[in-house]
Amino acid sequence: ISPYDGSPRQMETEKRLFDLADKYNGMVSVGVIPFPVAENDTEPLIPAATQLTQSWLSNPGDPWVQLLRQNVDRGVVKPALHGFEHRRRSSPNCRPGEYRHQPLEWQRESTRLGRDVMATALQKPVRVFIPPWNAWDANTVDALKQLDFEWLSPDQHQAESAPAAIKIAPQCTADPVVALAAMQGEQNSPPGTVLVLVTHPFDFEKSEGTGEAYFQALEKVFALADSSPRWTSVGFSDLPDEPPAQWTSRFRAAVHWNQTRQLFEDFSGNSQSIAET
Repeated sequence: ISPYDGSPRQMETEKRLFDLADKYNGMVSVGVIPFPVAENDTEPLIPAATQLTQSWLSNPGDPWVQLLRQNVDRGVVKPALHGFEHRRRSSPNCRPGEYRHQPLEWQRESTRLGRDVMATALQKPVRVFIPPWNAWDANTVDALKQLDFEWLSPDQHQAESAPAAIKIAPQCTADPVVALAAMQGEQNSPPGTVLVLVTHPFDFEKSEGTGEAYFQALEKVFALADSSPRWTSVGFSDLPDEPPAQWTSRFRAAVHWNQTRQLFEDFSGNSQSIAET
């Protein structure tokens, strides 16, 4: 979430999502961009020269800040940091990313700025990091550890974490229909399964009614989590209290499964492989 253009439609979408979660006793971890890139902005911010007051989060009267604060206070939203500017810093021939391959000092200071302005605005600690474009590396993990973050939630694309450094909960799917099927399939989802469903604003605002269909599918996920004795909707801090090494092992297992699936699809001709450096 970021203020973007302040679109009332987008604010209504976010409010509807939060109200839906609240209706079914659910929780939503919201990735917040503290210093989003402005339109036509070509000059990146320098963390050492950036003040907290430059962030939209520093304005308590901002409607986005009020919406976040309200839903954090009622326990529906769990805040997570989603980068610094969400500015692509990778070269054109690489996978998009803001943090991956950046120096440790830059990663630490940009993360510190985002964490501090969020914590001040929401009056809650920020312990979860969602890397922009899911791109991260060992420096990201070191920076997060130094700043007392507890959780990293990327996709299943790569595994560059030092063992036992931080808890990693991989994003499993962006499709609530897939999530619902996994929740309903007991054989494929044994006790202890953690299912992370990732969403983006554009999922709710697609053309030709698909945005409404997305909301309907998401409601089924929340409803099942609320009614089933096997599932519950929680924030990252409510996940099982296992050591970081155990979570790193889970992540690497998910990466291995994802790479095996991708390899099969590549050889069967069902998808195109994406080279990255």
